[in-house]
This record gives sequence, C-alpha cells and structure tokens, in this order.
Amino acid sequence: MRSYCAVYIDAGYLFAAAATKVTGTSLRSSVNVDHEMLITKISDFAKEQSGLPLLRVHWYDGASAGRVD
Repeated sequence: MRSYCAVYIDAGYLFAAAATKVTGTSLRSSVNVDHEMLITKISDFAKEQSGLPLLRVHWYDGASAGRVD
C-alpha cells in the first residue's frame, strides 16, 4: 500500500494570521491573496517535508458568502 500526504487548510485562520503579520490587523480584507499560488506553495512544501506524493488538499473556510472581514 502506497502512502500519501494530505493538506488541510483552515483559510479563515490562515488569512487572519497572515493579515495580522503583514498589516497589524486580522481583517482578511486587508490583504490580497493569490489563492492558486498559495495552494501550490503549501502543497509543494508538504510534499518536500513528508517525502510523499500529495493525495489531496482540503480547503475549508467558515466565512459567510459575500461577507469576508
């Protein structure tokens, strides 16, 4: 049986933490994100660190549709 790695991303937490580091506020609207590049970089990092092929990425976000602060 072959082993794989999986990535679980809590987008709300990730964006709030990144916004706090960059702007001093946790408002997600204070930063612009290239989602495709972000997912690629995180996936590549997981593969490099684990030495395993990527099975999947789980992206979850609790933000309400149309309202992201």
